[in-house]
Amino acid sequence: MMLNRPAQYAWVTRLLLHMPIQQAEVTDLFSTVGPQPRRNTGSNSSELSLPKDRSSSNRSSYHDDEEGTRTPPHTAYLNNMKDVISASFESLDEATLDTADLESDPDLALKPDEPEAWSVTMDKKVLKKMSKKEVKRQENIFELIQTERNYLTTLKIMQKIFMRGLVREAHCDQQTIEKLFPSIEEHVDYVSNFVGKLSDRQAEGKVVEGIGDVCVAHWSDTNGANMKQVLGDFCCNQSEIISVYKEMFKTDKKFNAFIKKCDKNPLTRRQGIPECALLVTQRVTKYPLMLQTLLDNSSKKEHEKDHADLEKALELAKEIAKDVDDQVQAHERKQILLEIHEKMEPKSTTQFKEGRKFTRKDLLKRKRRLLYS
Repeated sequence: MMLNRPAQYAWVTRLLLHMPIQQAEVTDLFSTVGPQPRRNTGSNSSELSLPKDRSSSNRSSYHDDEEGTRTPPHTAYLNNMKDVISASFESLDEATLDTADLESDPDLALKPDEPEAWSVTMDKKVLKKMSKKEVKRQENIFELIQTERNYLTTLKIMQKIFMRGLVREAHCDQQTIEKLFPSIEEHVDYVSNFVGKLSDRQAEGKVVEGIGDVCVAHWSDTNGANMKQVLGDFCCNQSEIISVYKEMFKTDKKFNAFIKKCDKNPLTRRQGIPECALLVTQRVTKYPLMLQTLLDNSSKKEHEKDHADLEKALELAKEIAKDVDDQVQAHERKQILLEIHEKMEPKSTTQFKEGRKFTRKDLLKRKRRLLYS
């Protein structure tokens, strides 16, 4: 018996109207639909007969599987459609999981009710009992922690929304991803660890006793070396990030479409890849300024231990900022040296006083560096 046509395609209607649909419903459809009998056009119209095989071309249209079983063309078509729809369900599930992952990440979630200042979270009676300098000190601590959280959010926007989205939707290759998001995974892990420790300290009480020791632990020894590496790698490649982004935006349609799609995503906070990159490179210069302000509002007598820790943290922050700046300058000089090498004539040579020749290829040998630019 033939299926009722409206019931047969009801799932399609619901799919177009974005109504719930079960994959089993589609599977049942394909399992019941087979080669339908054709009505005989002769006098006995009540009898049903299958279409006759009239030509060898019909026989040749049958499909043989790996085991040699012959499958009629209409059955093969239905099987193929079944595979396509199954794949569509899988892609929909993947997209749903990805969206859920973004929305469930507390570092990416929108927080409209988040306080802008520490004093807003405190009772006015408590604030009146505190000195103005102590209130400023608490505001400074709150600002450092809050801006570090914002920094982590920016990194995760680059990692989870832009980087993973470009791989999944724009099919960007690994080389392009590494140019656009250098050391992003390590960067996110490093800052996440710092934010976690700062949040733990903040959770101990509304009035934070100090964060100098947390900063010292995170910016010294191995942690400090890791910070120099991830920040240096990113800052050195900022120019390339922007140039690759502009080139891809002009020439790659999928890239262009994905970026425009992200512009409408509220989780990006209206930040594109260039804006995120700029915020990341500026962060290392903010630490010394914020720590100096916090130190100025900390009493050496009342906050003896934290004052000493903050002084040490300030030294480390300045050291890291200088190290990153040195890396950037060295990288820029290296690029200039490469440009000089490219502009030289291939067969150009010169000769030292002792008679030794110096050719174009010698310019890049023995790890030569450009000292001044």
